[in-house]
Amino acid sequence: LWMARDSGVPQQLCAAVTEAVDSALRSSAAGLAEEIRRRAGPGIDEAEVGQRCSNLLTRLLEQSSVRSQRFEALTLGYLLRVPDGTLGDGLAVRPG
Repeated sequence: LWMARDSGVPQQLCAAVTEAVDSALRSSAAGLAEEIRRRAGPGIDEAEVGQRCSNLLTRLLEQSSVRSQRFEALTLGYLLRVPDGTLGDGLAVRPG
C-alpha cells in the first residue's frame, strides 16, 4: 500500500503539518511585534519588543514540539495505519 509506513508518505504528511504550524507561529510572533510597535508609537524600545516576541516564539515552538511528537505518534500509529491484509494483497506498483 502506498500509505505503508515504509513509503515515507505518512512521515512527510506529519512533517508538512508540523512545519505549517511552526510557520504560523513564526508569522504570528512577527505580526504581534509589528502590532505592538504600531500601537505604542514613537519612543518604544523596538529591540525590547523584538526580544520579548522572540522569547515568546521560542516558548511556543518548544511547546509545539511536544505536541507535534504526540501528533506524529497518533497519526502514524492510528490514523494512517492500515492493517496488513485489510485491502487484500498489495501491488508491487506505487503511484508516481
